[in-house]
Amino acid sequence: MKNFRYKVQAFAFVTCVLLVYGIGFNVEAYCPFGAIESAFTWLEQGRLICSLGSGNYFALAAVVLSTLLLGRVFCGYICPLGAIGAFLRHFAGDFGFKQWNPSRRTDRILGLGKYLVLVIILFLTARAVDMVLRKVSPCYLLVSVNNDIAVTAWLAGGIFVIGSFLVSLPFCRWLCPFGAVLNIFALLSLTKVSRDMAGCTGCGKCSRKCPMNIDVASCKTVNSPACISCLECIEVCPAKNLQGEKVLSWRFFGRFSLRRSSRIIGVVLLLAVASVSLASIFVDIPTFYYTRELAEPAKIAYEELEIKGVTCAGSAQLFAHYLNRKDILAIEGYLTFATRPRDGWIRVSVGYDPAQTDRQAIIEAIIEPYYEEAEKRWRPSTFEVKGVELIE
Repeated sequence: MKNFRYKVQAFAFVTCVLLVYGIGFNVEAYCPFGAIESAFTWLEQGRLICSLGSGNYFALAAVVLSTLLLGRVFCGYICPLGAIGAFLRHFAGDFGFKQWNPSRRTDRILGLGKYLVLVIILFLTARAVDMVLRKVSPCYLLVSVNNDIAVTAWLAGGIFVIGSFLVSLPFCRWLCPFGAVLNIFALLSLTKVSRDMAGCTGCGKCSRKCPMNIDVASCKTVNSPACISCLECIEVCPAKNLQGEKVLSWRFFGRFSLRRSSRIIGVVLLLAVASVSLASIFVDIPTFYYTRELAEPAKIAYEELEIKGVTCAGSAQLFAHYLNRKDILAIEGYLTFATRPRDGWIRVSVGYDPAQTDRQAIIEAIIEPYYEEAEKRWRPSTFEVKGVELIE
């Protein structure tokens, strides 16, 4: 099982690196924690933070469902930072280095840090409408192809690597804000490590092996939300019950022992990845809404346009600026638009009063240069409308 887990982690980590640095894929748009960070902004202002999209919410749904079913398998098998921490823990053992493990009381106190980090991130992100702590996150080194990565991010990455060698998964246990979120759902997980108390010898190997410092030996059922379903405790357990089965087992609803755990986890993870991919392709959820504060007309018409150049929340704001232009191409009847910013051609739905404007006027407002009165100059449009050519 341990080898299976390391293989899955290595595959997930290498895939992430290749996607980001090989083809420049925006992995941030599928980070489940990004959905948590941007939730307030989306609900209050109708838009997501730059670099994020509906894929973040599809990924969050998949992670939450898998957590409710099998526990924190995302943390134990998919998370790239979790993978780095696991491999550094493994290497420390290979070098004969004994990692520091605090008392469980100290561990619980330090574990409160991740809830504090979560609150700080949510508060600052909501105020700044941006991922303000990105520059001090070790994860940013993995998901950004920007050559101007802040020194603080490199410093955070270095601390993360050194810390993960000295202590078993310190970031996951004490600082990870997404771990704080998943703890809520992990408490409701249908699958947990359980013990046959009658056959237990009390050797304590399961507790010493746990990378999350859970006192497995004292539990009939491991209800700790910190469990990442690595199942190393089951693998190291030497005791067997009267039926010749291991005292520790992974049980569904506390009754049904799941013997082929690697296959079950593999299938669930594959289904989760496939679901996120298919949803991103076929489900088009607008992630940026803009509405002018105007009286609603008797009739509202909607124009569906294929636009290029609306790549993030910032360019979507600029798009709204062009529709709200005050020069000779101003359109009085424009009311609202909804879109899903990302690279390439995207669909934009524009609502307007057909008694005051029409499709042609809207297109001209989008693609024609805008006159900046303060600067006394024309600003060329950065947007394109599919099927429409700009006449010089």
